[in-house]
Amino acid sequence: MEAHDLLKLARDRSTDGRRALSDAVSDLFSDGHKELSDRERALMYEILRQLVNQCEVAIRKMLSQKLAPREDVPRELALELASDEADVAYPILASCGVLKDDDLIEVIRNRTVQHQLAITIRNQV
Repeated sequence: MEAHDLLKLARDRSTDGRRALSDAVSDLFSDGHKELSDRERALMYEILRQLVNQCEVAIRKMLSQKLAPREDVPRELALELASDEADVAYPILASCGVLKDDDLIEVIRNRTVQHQLAITIRNQV
């Protein structure tokens, strides 16, 4: 996808537009797109972080599922998803390696039983 295509998607505030933009940006992180520089990767994560605040649950859930196995997810983005509704938070809480024990303890203290259960299936805490 070209930069002008991403810009067009970014201007589309509809649910379908947000979904298409989040798909396009998150697809850039697939194994076939290793050519992203650190700066480009940081910009893409910033776009995703801003989208998380503007998107419906289904889109946030999809982003959470795509980002949970990645080791280069910014901790702030992972924390934001981990504090979201249980369906959105589950993949991040269950497997995201960038969350620290203190982050998980905070979620346990302040979120729902569903959040707590997601943490219990982690490989390590």
